[in-house]
Amino acid sequence: MWQFFHRCLAFAQRFIAALWHFGFFGALKLLVFPRFHSGDYLSHVPIRRMKERPFYFRSKTDLNIFAMFHMENYRIVDVYGPPVKVILDAGANIGDSTFRLRHFHPEAKIYAIEADPDNFAVLDLNFTQDSQVTCLQRALWKEPGTLRIAKTWAAVASRVDVAGQHHKGSDVPAVTVPDLMAEFGLEEIDILKLDIEGAESVIFQTQDQSWLGKVRCIIFECCDYDDTGTTMSIFASLTAAGVGFDAHVCGENIVLIRRDTPWVMMPDLWMQRRVELPAHVQAKMG
Repeated sequence: MWQFFHRCLAFAQRFIAALWHFGFFGALKLLVFPRFHSGDYLSHVPIRRMKERPFYFRSKTDLNIFAMFHMENYRIVDVYGPPVKVILDAGANIGDSTFRLRHFHPEAKIYAIEADPDNFAVLDLNFTQDSQVTCLQRALWKEPGTLRIAKTWAAVASRVDVAGQHHKGSDVPAVTVPDLMAEFGLEEIDILKLDIEGAESVIFQTQDQSWLGKVRCIIFECCDYDDTGTTMSIFASLTAAGVGFDAHVCGENIVLIRRDTPWVMMPDLWMQRRVELPAHVQAKMG
């Protein structure tokens, strides 16, 4: 009995958040309609905080990613110090985190990287008309080359590895952070977001380590359960490069903000751009 009430309460929470973000009909399309359809079909909901901009998704495959919209999340507040201008979103999937970053940092140029061809097709559809977002079907890695990407669980997540080690999957170009910076003429990266299914620590093993001091904020999923030592490996790379960061924990993510950058990490659920910073934070930053 209590489990039933708990499920009802959880659904009500998700539905209320969906009402806020996508409107009544959008909430139905997201949480109700797929229950009465056995197939996986392409649909879309309007993001109210972004002037009803459509967000395309697959009705079955992508339902889990909407947790970002109905659970408390976080945002980087850049009202102090330099504004966010360049964002590298690696493991963008279909663009859920890209939409949030686009909303909170409307002037920033975003490079959304996704290796999986199925995810990339939806990601590209979501941002094909957006001049501020460049979608790249590549895999971020420690060296250039070719990687093999294979589905992991429930055909939702994908994992990359050196080409030839997996018989199934498809090949994808590998690129390093320094190579991307050179290709697009980036002097700095303000936010580097990594959600690349266990390859997070590999990104920091590039031969050229100078780029580590050119990143202001790093957001990565703590995947030590699947890849033991990932977090400590990343910390070791940053320590060796002599770059100091302040660490924050938000759910399954670790957020690192460079110590010379006066930005603040704030909780967020409702995607409100205006934010009232606590008095002690204002005093510290002021």
